[in-house]
Amino acid sequence: MSPLRAALLASPLLAIACAGPGAHPLYPLAPRGEVVDDYHGTLVPDPYRWLESSETPQVRRWIDAQNRLTRAHLDAIPGRDAVRTVLERLSAVERYGMPSQHGRRYYFSYNDGVMGQAQLVRAETPGADIADCHVILDPNTWSDDGTISLGGTSFSPSGRYLAYGQSDGGSDWRTWRVRDLDTGRALPDVIQWSPNTPPSWKHFPESDNRLIEKDLRPSLYYHGLGTLQEEDVLTYEDPRNLDRSFGISVTEDDGRFEVLFQRRGTTRKNWLWFRETASGASGEWVRTFDAFDATYLPLGNDGWDFWIWTDKGAPRGRIVKVDCSAPGNEWSEVVPEREHTLTSAAMIGGRLVCHYLVDARSDLPHHRLVDRGATDDQLVVVAASHVVVRAALRGHDHVGGGAGR
Repeated sequence: MSPLRAALLASPLLAIACAGPGAHPLYPLAPRGEVVDDYHGTLVPDPYRWLESSETPQVRRWIDAQNRLTRAHLDAIPGRDAVRTVLERLSAVERYGMPSQHGRRYYFSYNDGVMGQAQLVRAETPGADIADCHVILDPNTWSDDGTISLGGTSFSPSGRYLAYGQSDGGSDWRTWRVRDLDTGRALPDVIQWSPNTPPSWKHFPESDNRLIEKDLRPSLYYHGLGTLQEEDVLTYEDPRNLDRSFGISVTEDDGRFEVLFQRRGTTRKNWLWFRETASGASGEWVRTFDAFDATYLPLGNDGWDFWIWTDKGAPRGRIVKVDCSAPGNEWSEVVPEREHTLTSAAMIGGRLVCHYLVDARSDLPHHRLVDRGATDDQLVVVAASHVVVRAALRGHDHVGGGAGR
């Protein structure tokens, strides 16, 4: 019998053992407290409020007792070790993330199949052997129990600096730190209590990108490298709308514009505002998309002209070109809504790469943009636009994402 078959046959034993007859376990006592909240005259008992303070000695003793009880029960299940051995062997497969170039170097995530968390590694040349790559970040060394994980990365435009977020215990809050990739030195900068939205970098060639932006709901700040968080400059806040979440980005190619993305709750609709970076923290935002009536996602720009993915008037998605220097400017449709859903798009190498979902599989046509300044149609469909992509797809595959320049 194969190991996999043995594992599958052993799995019912786990369920039977967990649900089987036997002496009732003696669970740790959970005392009821006396806490009662008064909500506008309605009394609501909360007898287990004391369990919310997970670091108090009483709660730690209760957690440890619960874990000892659970561990004793699981360890007694017959066949469990055999199942675990097989599953560990099947999952011990090398995994590589999608590489990206920053400066002259290439970065990607790597897991040898045994690591609890993937590392961020650097290659000096494309196609370098993993043995020749340098480990930049190793979350496995951040805590003894593996509860601190990598919660996002943001490279400076020059590729010299890396801002990376750390998440403790799966929290949505991040602590951001900065590393100098040229020297390998960790900078003293620490940005705490930031939501899980990566910061964006300002373009300052004369100071080698030494200013970073970060968002802290419901406020947005500038942070200069080498300064304390208390010295950050407030650039935007909206205390009247505490249910909004913010995201900030800087246009990649020219570094000329800041783009402020706002969303309420979990809805797909959003606001989208623009501002020239030269205006600084006190500059006025151009509230180009301020009706909160659809999704608007910027793909790229040529000056104030932005290519935008939207479902406004197109439930399956389309791409439009808009002069974002003022609200109400007319749109020109670049990629109209089609039979299949346009799930995403990206501007890569002067082309719009569109990701359509066709009968649960991916289809990626791409379109070449006409020379900037042209007055005719904004797109020219390339006849062989599918060749490269379809060579890697088998007709039923799904693409999870893509990026490039």
